[in-house]
Amino acid sequence: MLTIRPATLEDARYVGERLRVGDAAECAMFGLDGVRAIEESIAASMSAECLLIDGVPAAVFGMVMKDLMGTTGALWILTTDAIESNRIAYARFARRQLERAFVLVDRLENIVDVRYTRAMALLEWLGFEFGPEHNGVRAFWKDKN
Repeated sequence: MLTIRPATLEDARYVGERLRVGDAAECAMFGLDGVRAIEESIAASMSAECLLIDGVPAAVFGMVMKDLMGTTGALWILTTDAIESNRIAYARFARRQLERAFVLVDRLENIVDVRYTRAMALLEWLGFEFGPEHNGVRAFWKDKN
């Protein structure tokens, strides 16, 4: 069963120490370990939450506002391997998070490590558009319908 609650620093440590390989590689690309990446992301976010699977932290996610007008947000999520055995539920969860985000902003954007094919596949399934590869990352974005 998937549930959500506000993220804590304990969640940052738990998830950050157990990141999926693709998430860990993406953090390393920016010179961060998983725990530090989550802690910094929580601090920069207007809100951060923890996704629990059967009561165990499986992901920490949030949204950073990218402009002063509050029209553009950057969603982020870092996940553990628990997501792999719950991929359909996770994909549905991701779609609901987009709906929640678009109540607050008109545009979502961020970047993704081009080597992280699972993340890119989910983003494509969610309807995001991609820019060209630049230094190992691709920008992605989606506007409110």
